[in-house]
Amino acid sequence: MLLFKKKFLAAIRSREKTQTVRIWRACRMRAGQRSYIPGVGYIRITAVDHAPLAELTEEDARLDGFSSRADLVAEIERIYPQGLSDGARPYRIRFEVFDEATQRRMRGERSSPPKPPARESRLRRERPEDTDDATHALVYWRDYRRNWERRHDADRRWHWHSNARILAELTAGDRVWFVAPGAAVERMPRHAGFLVAIWEVQMVTPNPDDDLAYPAADYAHRLVANPDASYLLDEPIGIDALLRRPESDTRLHIGRVLQGPRRLRREVVERLMALMRDTLKPCAAGSAHPASTLREY
Repeated sequence: MLLFKKKFLAAIRSREKTQTVRIWRACRMRAGQRSYIPGVGYIRITAVDHAPLAELTEEDARLDGFSSRADLVAEIERIYPQGLSDGARPYRIRFEVFDEATQRRMRGERSSPPKPPARESRLRRERPEDTDDATHALVYWRDYRRNWERRHDADRRWHWHSNARILAELTAGDRVWFVAPGAAVERMPRHAGFLVAIWEVQMVTPNPDDDLAYPAADYAHRLVANPDASYLLDEPIGIDALLRRPESDTRLHIGRVLQGPRRLRREVVERLMALMRDTLKPCAAGSAHPASTLREY
C-alpha cells in the first residue's frame, strides 16, 4: 500500500502523477507488484530503483507532479526531516492506476461501492452514547514503545497487521484502543495494563505483502488508521481495573488477561470515553484538540 497526502490524489487519479520518491530502510515495492492507494484504488508498480536525491531530474519532478526538481526535493525533505539516517535510502517508484473496469474486478464487485457516510473524525467531548454506532476493539500491544519508535516511516506508522477476525471486520470510523504493560511504558506496576493509544480506523484491507516485517503469509489483514483522528498518549493511563474480571488475580500479567483482540462491551467503552473526555479539551468549533497529555501525529 502507498499512502499519499490528499493534495496529491487528484493528480494521481488523472494520471498526471505516476511516480513517488520514498525514503526507506529497505525497499518495500517491486516492479510488477499490485498495490493500493487509499482514495484512488489499485495500482501496478511499473519500476522501482534506488535514486539518490542529487540525481533526481526535472523529468522526475514532472512525473512526480511537481513543477521543478527544486520543489520535488524540498517536499521530500519536508516529509522526511530525518533524511537518510539509520541506513535509510531514497527509492523512486513508478506506477500506473488500473482502469475502472479492472478496479471493479479487483474489488469483486459489479459497480463501485457507495461512499461511506461522513463520520466524526475526532474524539469529542460529548456523551459516550454518541459513539454507539462505532465498534470499539481492544488490542494488547506488548512492545508498544519499542515498536512505535521503529515505525519511523509515515507510510507504515499507522498500520496494524493481524489475523484476528475481529479486526478484519472493522470499518471506517471504528476505534481500536491499545493497551501495553507497565514494563513497556516504564510505569508501575510492570504487569498492569495502561492505555497508550486510540486509533480511528480508516480502512481494513487484505495484506498487500509489501512490508517485509509483516508478510501476508503470517498476517492476513492490514488495518490502516486515520492519523488525523488517532492519538498517542504521552502519559499512559492506568486502566488495569477495567480490563480484569472482578474475580481475576490482579497479580496476573495483563498479557495473559488480554489474549487476542476483543470487542469492548458498551459499559467499558463508556468508562473509557469518560476518561478521554477528562483528557480532551473543547475548542470553539465544538470539536476536541489533543490536550497536553496527548500527542497527535
